[in-house]
Amino acid sequence: MVNTQEIKLPIDLQMGTFNKTILKDGKLQLSEITKDDKGNTVYEPSGTWESSIIPIYDQVASFHQISSNTIVSGNGGSYTIYAQSSADKITWSPYVEVDVQTGNMQTPKNKFARIKIEFSSSPTDATFTVDAFDKGKYNKETITSNTGALGLKKEYTYKYEFDGSWKGTGTLLRKKIEHQKFKKINALEIIKK
Repeated sequence: MVNTQEIKLPIDLQMGTFNKTILKDGKLQLSEITKDDKGNTVYEPSGTWESSIIPIYDQVASFHQISSNTIVSGNGGSYTIYAQSSADKITWSPYVEVDVQTGNMQTPKNKFARIKIEFSSSPTDATFTVDAFDKGKYNKETITSNTGALGLKKEYTYKYEFDGSWKGTGTLLRKKIEHQKFKKINALEIIKK
């Protein structure tokens, strides 16, 4: 009579190789790229996670099944689980797809195993506004959006200072303009307000 017993070998999801995937709240998922204008998260289109080497102890006859708790959220996301084995941690069998319904895998009986999970997401519509460049939104030292488009600032307005030391006729107003800040000055104009 053959006596078999199931032994659970935990797989540490924190260990392994992450490629465009992350571990968030104890769950593997595709990496988040950004959020769209409506606040929806946009994920990488695909990614993988590969476990560290899992030792299969001598008393275990075979490593033939994997169980997983999975939640697929969003529109059409999918995943595929693969397994491979090795007798020496150097030469590995090819990755073989695991039947997600039964957890069965067809890897050779060996002392070590690795798990790989491939994730993919389906494209969905998302709205992104690069920028509206509203008039007056950008009024920085060298750029402006006063015309409704982003551009280099070409007109500068300065307030002149009254020079009370002037003894001649009329009024003298002064303003020092640092010409080295400009590549070219086309004109200086005084506008009365």
